[in-house]
Amino acid sequence: MTQRLTLLIILGGLILCAGCSTSAIKSSTTTEQTDQLWQQHQAWMLKMENWQLSGKIGLRTPEQASSASFHWRQLGAEFDINLSGPLGQGGAHLTGNANQMLIKIAGQGEFESANPEQILQEQTGWKISVATLLHWVRGIPSPDMKAEYQLDEQGRLISLKQSNWQLDYLSYHQLSSNWLPKKIKLHHNQTTLTLIIKQWDTTASAS
Repeated sequence: MTQRLTLLIILGGLILCAGCSTSAIKSSTTTEQTDQLWQQHQAWMLKMENWQLSGKIGLRTPEQASSASFHWRQLGAEFDINLSGPLGQGGAHLTGNANQMLIKIAGQGEFESANPEQILQEQTGWKISVATLLHWVRGIPSPDMKAEYQLDEQGRLISLKQSNWQLDYLSYHQLSSNWLPKKIKLHHNQTTLTLIIKQWDTTASAS
């Protein structure tokens, strides 16, 4: 499997089926004030259904180390992601919703799937639960599984353990009175994904 396709399937597998059932989330010990800020932060993020961001994503395993620039637009359940650079030379485009994902890679054709999690496990051996990245990229746990996390004094995630992944939130952007992740490192076994988000736009619309 090419590096571009591996990275795209990772993104698709993490994004697809974002509306699964909820279960209790295990919280770290927090103060009353920190917990209140955290609850407000989660409520605001969950209401933010339309947005777009741009930045860089890096993939590192014992076998490879690559990166790409990306632009991600989210309108409700519909996502549209473009990658360019070393991983996406010639252009790579990923679109989909909770039922289907389509990958287009210039010069290599199309790759379509209704079950990216299964394909990812078959191709790489990684079992990644879906319904995650849409929440993680906004700085909150996915509500469909238990999580352990640590907060800073402002009620923002510092670290998160969920679905056998370890996430470290290294920096944030401030938008008005709210905070959105700027740099996230995701670790699973010997796989590391690094997301560097250079710009957020929370006013995205269908127009």
